[in-house]
Amino acid sequence: SCDAFYRQSVRVSMGHVINVPILRVRDWRSGLSGDNDALQSKSGGLAEFITWLKAQNVQCLAAVVDDESDDKKDSQPPLISLESLTQSTTQQSWCCVLGNEGNGIRNEVIKECNQRIKISMATGIDSLSLPVAAAILMHGLGRM
Repeated sequence: SCDAFYRQSVRVSMGHVINVPILRVRDWRSGLSGDNDALQSKSGGLAEFITWLKAQNVQCLAAVVDDESDDKKDSQPPLISLESLTQSTTQQSWCCVLGNEGNGIRNEVIKECNQRIKISMATGIDSLSLPVAAAILMHGLGRM
C-alpha cells in the first residue's frame, strides 16, 4: 500500500494530489451495513461500495488487462478502450477501480462495475506497471 498524502507524493504531484478524490476501502471482505457511518468511515466491501456509488449516479469503470476474464464473459460488464471514450460515454462523475499488479481486480468487483476499461497497447506489450496504467487512465478520463 501507499500513502497518497506522503510528503514525497505531494511534492512529486506538485500538490495536485490534494485535488483528486481518493478512496481507500479498508475492509475488502466485509459488507456495508448500509448506514452513513460505514460510508463516512470508508469501511465495508469494495463490491458493495461500488453498488452504492452506482446508486449515486457515479459511473464505475474496472481497469482490466485482458479482453477475457476468468469467469464467463457474458456475466462481465461491457469492455471499452480508453481511446474510444467520448463525452457521451462517460458520465460527469466516475470512479476507476485499479487492482494490484499480480492479481488485478476480483471478478465479484468487476461484475459490479458499469464497464471494463482497457488501455490499448502495442503488439508484444502485454501489461503496464500499475502507476503507469493509473496515470494514463486518469489523464484520459480527466479529459472527459
